[in-house]
Amino acid sequence: ASRLAMLDGPASHGPLGITTAFEWEVYADQIVHSHSFKPAPKVNSRLVKMVPRENPHELPSNIQMPSLKLARMVVRECFQERRKKMRNRLTQIPKRIARAKGWYAKSYRAAAKSVIRQEDLSGLPTGWAEARPEQFGVVDWLILVSHLEAQKEG
Repeated sequence: ASRLAMLDGPASHGPLGITTAFEWEVYADQIVHSHSFKPAPKVNSRLVKMVPRENPHELPSNIQMPSLKLARMVVRECFQERRKKMRNRLTQIPKRIARAKGWYAKSYRAAAKSVIRQEDLSGLPTGWAEARPEQFGVVDWLILVSHLEAQKEG
């Protein structure tokens, strides 16, 4: 529940919580104590309330909402080695990239290299390439993937 709702700050930011937050509002609800179960587990449980987002995330006016399928792939790939910096993780081609409409390994690699070369991307903080995946918020991921899509060649 804490990973899904990202309750514990940047350390709890992971692919599960971020990709879920693309389309859902996630709220951690009441705690269910271990003595509520037979046999009692060694951990407490927690109810999670998930509500579909009615309005998409607010992105800067010059940024278009990216493909959420591609965004989920990029997030998962970048978190494979969460202690590496974004400039290193973005160069890794997401598994099954061809499942994202119009994307292939060659086009992703070219778009990623082009984005990494740009130090100042609108909507992202300066020095974003030196950040680690867990330091990015949900909107930051959407902006980054939107820039990748903008750099995609035919």
